[in-house]
Amino acid sequence: MILSMRSWMMGARMVEPVNAAEVRRLAKSAIDKVDLHGKRGITLLSMQEIEALVMIAVLSGLLTPRCDAGTGTETTMFKTGETSSE
Repeated sequence: MILSMRSWMMGARMVEPVNAAEVRRLAKSAIDKVDLHGKRGITLLSMQEIEALVMIAVLSGLLTPRCDAGTGTETTMFKTGETSSE
């Protein structure tokens, strides 16, 4: 599976595709840094590692994109299972 980092988050901006193994490697590297260094580890993360963590969270269904594609309508980021009565 080929994934395009940032393209799904940033719209039309094109970037180099990355495969699923690379996303897993980057996410593991990020988790290892935070596990080893605690809060200090967060400051050591690269943008690619942060993007990989976000991609995994979105693709796993933990998070949903902040806005609907093309509409700009804000949606809830975290899935809670509750529906609003607005």
